Amino acid sequence: MNYQDIAKAKELFSKVASLCDTIEEAGLWKKPLDITISLRDVLKTDIGSFILYLSASDGHLSNEEVQAFRIITGFGGDDTDSLRQAIKKNNIYSMEFESEPPLILKLLSQAEREAMWRGVDLDSSVLRPVAFLFKLVGRIIVSIDGGITYSEKRDLNIISGTIDAFVEEHDIVGNSYSLFDD
Repeated sequence: MNYQDIAKAKELFSKVASLCDTIEEAGLWKKPLDITISLRDVLKTDIGSFILYLSASDGHLSNEEVQAFRIITGFGGDDTDSLRQAIKKNNIYSMEFESEPPLILKLLSQAEREAMWRGVDLDSSVLRPVAFLFKLVGRIIVSIDGGITYSEKRDLNIISGTIDAFVEEHDIVGNSYSLFDD
């Protein structure tokens, strides 16, 4: 397991989560009635589900994938069997899951539109760094337990395409990843 890549993903996750907190604190996101958790928790859940989707891709949920899941998201106490059950129960490894953009992207897009409506001059969009986070996590997960299988590569490309298409359509600022460049 490449702990440096996982640490980088965890660091980027923390930056995006902090940005989610800032957006929420600024009142740029109006919590819909059907959502009872914070933006940070939506991010955490979406990244966790993304990890589980890719982990299921090769038909085997490895201990390395479970460790990466815990480290990156901060979810704890889950063992391999409970995560397998969560994948099945929540229909995570499905065409429906891979064709629907993560909720966090939708909510952050709404927050950006609210900011612009209020007259905030946005220098950069949060959508692209979030998409970059998903791609970084995806590359880690598909390669973490050895070689990359055809199904892992295919599934990563499918879900990355869904994310990229959403970002291209909804990025109202059009800037690059500069918000989180080192």
